[in-house]
Amino acid sequence: MSKKKNRADAVPLDGTTQQKTVYIFATPPADTTIRSVRFYLDGKRVQLERNAPYDFAGGSVTQARAYDVCRRLEDGSHSITAVFKTTAGDITTSATFDVACSEHERSRHR
Repeated sequence: MSKKKNRADAVPLDGTTQQKTVYIFATPPADTTIRSVRFYLDGKRVQLERNAPYDFAGGSVTQARAYDVCRRLEDGSHSITAVFKTTAGDITTSATFDVACSEHERSRHR
């Protein structure tokens, strides 16, 4: 994930606590031919990406689409799973993260 829409300064999402807007994307294993990436949030299918870079909320080659955790998610633990469909079979990766939004952040989105 990154705090920047151009995906710069990326860090792993797993084990973090998020409080604002983030840009979430999945990086495939090196030397793998990817057909598509299916994203799941808390076990529910949310996004299918067919072209790199593979953004959780969609986007373009130059910028990811923002995902505002305070507007979209309740406080607490959440998980995102990315299933890479490859020519050799599926590859799955997951990250678990917490959302902890202040009342001020939540009120901005009501």
